[in-house]
Amino acid sequence: MDMATVSANGQITVPADVRRALRLGPGDKIAFVTNELGDITVVKPLAAALIEAQRSFAGAAAQAGLGSEADVDRVVAEVRHERRQPRTA
Repeated sequence: MDMATVSANGQITVPADVRRALRLGPGDKIAFVTNELGDITVVKPLAAALIEAQRSFAGAAAQAGLGSEADVDRVVAEVRHERRQPRTA
């Protein structure tokens, strides 16, 4: 387990092992993501954005009545079919 100490100014030095694991370099940004249990994870901002997107879509498939991959495939096929139809004015 890697640890860091918070300075009087509220700063920390990210341990070398963590910097290597996250592939961080000088000037890179990191994000702190809190999960449902209140645990905080350090991630790159792109990963944080993906996590937030996943949270936003959580339960959307069930609400739309999509219980399987076959259901999703069926809806995609229907939408593609509708888009191929000529539009009437």
